[in-house]
Amino acid sequence: MDPQPFDGSGDASAWLKTFDKRYKKKSPSWKTKQFEKLLSGDAENWWYSIRMDNWGTLKQKFVIYWIDGLQGDAYKAKCKAIDSERPPAPVTVNWITMEPPPPPKPELSSSHPIFSVLVTTGIQDPHGRYNKAFTQLSQADSTNKEKIFRVIWEGDAGIWQDRARYTRSTLRKGRSRV
Repeated sequence: MDPQPFDGSGDASAWLKTFDKRYKKKSPSWKTKQFEKLLSGDAENWWYSIRMDNWGTLKQKFVIYWIDGLQGDAYKAKCKAIDSERPPAPVTVNWITMEPPPPPKPELSSSHPIFSVLVTTGIQDPHGRYNKAFTQLSQADSTNKEKIFRVIWEGDAGIWQDRARYTRSTLRKGRSRV
């Protein structure tokens, strides 16, 4: 069970012992994040006023402020001494590349609204499909022109493939009858 949030009142030593006992198997970075979540009121204000690079530094500063009761210039001097004991934590970088990110994958032509319009027009009036496509293409802004062109291009490729399949099947049927 998580410890109750610490607001600066109550027994800070007991709260820290409970926190340490509850999260002893967690990583230092996880403890730091959880620690922040469990602060409220004056303790939360204290959190935002300190510099800490790791769990050890945070815990030391918590002890001298909340348990030892050191405040003011004496607290600032002690914090400065703690900060100078260890260099700032290095920044971890997982991956660096000089290559630009890959371009986004184009959306499927069938998901563009013009696709269904062209299909419907093609069913009702096959020759009207080209007029409709040209009208849509000429009225499109620059960002949509490429998308509409791709829909028309891929749609035409599909039409020609369908016609070729139909022609082949018709020819096969015609040969079998002869």
